[in-house]
Amino acid sequence: EVLRASGPRLRYDELKEEVEEAYEVRMDKIMLHKALWDCTKTTFSEDAVRSKVYTALARTYQPALEECVADARPRSEVQVVEQFTKRWIVSTMDRAWTSVENPQHVFTDRKVASLFQKLIAPYGETSPFSCIPGDIIEKVRRPPSDWGYVHAVVEELFARWEQESLMPRASSKKRKARKGAAPGGEDAVPEDPAMEALPPPAATKASRHARDESPASSASSLGTDEAEETDCDGGPAAKASRHSYHESHAGAPCVDRAEEGGRDGGGGAATVPRCPRDEARFGVPCDGGIAAKVLRRSEEPRAHASDRVKAEET
Repeated sequence: EVLRASGPRLRYDELKEEVEEAYEVRMDKIMLHKALWDCTKTTFSEDAVRSKVYTALARTYQPALEECVADARPRSEVQVVEQFTKRWIVSTMDRAWTSVENPQHVFTDRKVASLFQKLIAPYGETSPFSCIPGDIIEKVRRPPSDWGYVHAVVEELFARWEQESLMPRASSKKRKARKGAAPGGEDAVPEDPAMEALPPPAATKASRHARDESPASSASSLGTDEAEETDCDGGPAAKASRHSYHESHAGAPCVDRAEEGGRDGGGGAATVPRCPRDEARFGVPCDGGIAAKVLRRSEEPRAHASDRVKAEET
């Protein structure tokens, strides 16, 4: 039947390119899931908590990316990275907070900041792989693992949680219904995490080289949460790291102009720092370049999309 098929024959080089691209996508997915689980396991000690946090990370990843690239507002490349990072942190922790017993004793600002800093370079600083999607850091270097912006987002998130804890009990229940965890049983860690359907970050030359390196450096680079907590207060060092990353791409001193509207814990880019020559250097991504590439690579249907619908209806 194959021999009798009509139509133009596929050239060898075209077939090879298609196979290599499919392989890269598959390997990126496996590396992403492994990184999510390894970083979660080194941050939290209880299996139940690990399961909830891992599931929250995996299921909020693609929605955060889609929301980020769909935003048509003028932004620099660095601001796109910051917007995705903030949305992913907020979505993940809001979901995990409502699915874990006694979350106020489980989650601390240091542990949460440590988790997401590990995800920036899960296989070590020498490996170019990152859980931040390759499409949005393709033109800028990966943020440092001690990126101060993570501290800023986490501090803002915990401040919001503290305010909500002081609200009347009814308001707290409404928030839990709106942000609640998935129905029982769905938060279990899959037997093979890499097999769960999750569109991966785009394959890049950096990630291809990363897979050729020995994964032995992963364990040493992740370390333990106790080691990571030594400098997680978001102090002057963290702020300097945040500004350093921003200025290295903007070419001018960073000037924070946080807008009040961005402090509601949402996924907007209002609270990201802006630099005078940012847009002049990077331009405005209004041609759909980033969005087009990301959406083209999201060929697999997103698993458990009904979870979000059920949560919203509740």
